[in-house]
Amino acid sequence: MLVDTLWVIFRAEDIPSAKLFIKEMCSLSSFTINGDLYNCFNLVELSYLEEKIPFLNYLASHITGFNLWLFIFGSFFIVLNTKNNKEKEFRPTVLNSLAVVVFLVWSVVSFAGVSTFLYFDF
Repeated sequence: MLVDTLWVIFRAEDIPSAKLFIKEMCSLSSFTINGDLYNCFNLVELSYLEEKIPFLNYLASHITGFNLWLFIFGSFFIVLNTKNNKEKEFRPTVLNSLAVVVFLVWSVVSFAGVSTFLYFDF
């Protein structure tokens, strides 16, 4: 943040415009999330869960970008409540192997969706 602030001061036309830009940068008054961003988190698996669990369906219909917030808070929960790889001792078990295989197959099957070509009209 300090580097960005210094960059703004040195690149601005004058000091008042730099102050205004820094104020806008720190206020987050125009903070919006693009609809395309939170639509990326509308996964088939989550849609299936929302159909089966009425409470999730209610939340998804009333909160804009619910799946995005679910990913954000789920990631924070996992990061803050589990041990790091350095803190854990690796013990291969049948349950760990089964979990890895399930997640690997799930990720490969999820690749089957339509993807946009990245360099179209580049």
